[in-house]
Amino acid sequence: MWAGEPVHGPALSVWPGTEGGPPVYLGAWRSPRWINLAAGQCAGWIASGIYASLDDLPVGLDMFRKAGGKRALLANVFTDLRPDPPAHPLIAHARTTLVCGKPEARDRLRRIADLGFDDALLIVPFGVPSMLDEIRELLPQWVRSPPP
Repeated sequence: MWAGEPVHGPALSVWPGTEGGPPVYLGAWRSPRWINLAAGQCAGWIASGIYASLDDLPVGLDMFRKAGGKRALLANVFTDLRPDPPAHPLIAHARTTLVCGKPEARDRLRRIADLGFDDALLIVPFGVPSMLDEIRELLPQWVRSPPP
């Protein structure tokens, strides 16, 4: 479709500057079929902090890297650095979170990076924009600095 070819119907007009489409990432867990597809035909693989613990993540990441995958993202990492965060049913079942104090959050972020993930997509509480600054302070300088 992004190449302007018909897909189950007439061809669509491709907007200038979008030729080839956006990078496509595939989310999958512990399925060699989908992880191999992400490694071979997509821009990368997305793991989920909701479904995978920090101890489980290396399994999928190892499969992805062995299949030649380049870019790995960890998504759905609920983040709340407040001393007494309100309960939330989704967060209660998430396996990898940053719902903790700042020192523990820093350690978990470091572990995610050490595992080999290129990016982590953090979900912060709605209505607490100041937490973005707190999270930024936890990141190593090389992550916070814009590229040269």
